[in-house]
Amino acid sequence: MTKFKDDTHDKKKRPNLSTVGGLLKKYPWLTEGGIRHFLFHMNENGLHRAVKKMGRRILIDEDEFFNWIEEQSVRSTKGGSK
Repeated sequence: MTKFKDDTHDKKKRPNLSTVGGLLKKYPWLTEGGIRHFLFHMNENGLHRAVKKMGRRILIDEDEFFNWIEEQSVRSTKGGSK
């Protein structure tokens, strides 16, 4: 009898990828224009780490996207006006 190793703990967690349209359906408070603006400037604003490209299709890692949003929120509160 062959025993199969349970390697579910060894595997890296797969990213939860969505298209822009998928994000808009899931989170209606997001706007297409806002997301596209962030994507256009992704190399300057740091969002590039949440974006994967597959041909012309843009896929967004939801966990990284929301981590990025949280960082933007923290950054804006630290640098607020006096």
